[in-house]
Amino acid sequence: MSDDGQWQPIADVANDFPNINPFSQAPKDMEIAFRHLGMVKVSSSQFHIAITWDLVHADLKALESVIAYLFNISDHRKVRLNFFHAGWCHETFQHAAEAMRRIIQLQAFRSRDPQLGIFMRRHSPEEAKERSPMMAHYINHWERERSQFDPSQRRVRSFLLPCVQLMTHDRTGNYVFRHIGSNTMVAQMFGESWRRDVLGTAINQSHADSEFEDSVCTAYEESLETQAPYHDHIRALVIRKHADPIWISYQRLILPYRGPAGQPFVGVVVVPDQNISIPLFNSPTLGLSTGRGPSK
Repeated sequence: MSDDGQWQPIADVANDFPNINPFSQAPKDMEIAFRHLGMVKVSSSQFHIAITWDLVHADLKALESVIAYLFNISDHRKVRLNFFHAGWCHETFQHAAEAMRRIIQLQAFRSRDPQLGIFMRRHSPEEAKERSPMMAHYINHWERERSQFDPSQRRVRSFLLPCVQLMTHDRTGNYVFRHIGSNTMVAQMFGESWRRDVLGTAINQSHADSEFEDSVCTAYEESLETQAPYHDHIRALVIRKHADPIWISYQRLILPYRGPAGQPFVGVVVVPDQNISIPLFNSPTLGLSTGRGPSK
């Protein structure tokens, strides 16, 4: 999509950068395409449509053409929006009309610095049961099995796979990873090799954003002390090594356990959810912020 709202083949664009492929996945190429040239990328398959742009720098005529394109979509493909505003955010909509309305809504934030930080809002475990069948499953299992929890047993390991993170204390009192399910959000974010290599590592040393991990770990102690499930919503801008920051939003369920020798374990179930109770870019009064400050 050119800056005058015209559709163009990839080979004809970015004449100012002849050695750059503006739609490769290389970070440098993406920065030029989206933040310097104001481009909007539209990709389509038989299953979904993906639209990628920089919220501040995208050319308005290009966005208008994308909205017109979505308006004329008559099938039922899902639409994935990938937009950058201090970090990348990914949202998925079942219908083109919903995605079109979201693009229009997001334009209100073009001239505003987003509220950065880690925002958390507590909800009841009963609400977790109502909103998420998977969380309901784990709460019911916890109520039956918490007094017989032994992660060395095959029966327990099969229960943990693939959606649970399991943590325990090391000798210094830090939380360390004991198990990370292959389908957990954190494994999807950082990859399979990270998931394998990080076992036994302190959580706040497991990736580039130690501030985020320090903040979200505070609820583990409360759950262990009360020996009760803990449910909250979290929205945060997470710093990544060698990559742009990313906005994440999810429901979290914390389940406290005691092992055979009384050692504490914390099981964490995360359900990615773009529609949590903390709005994107507008959350300072709803939860706890670490005060990372305004974007630059």
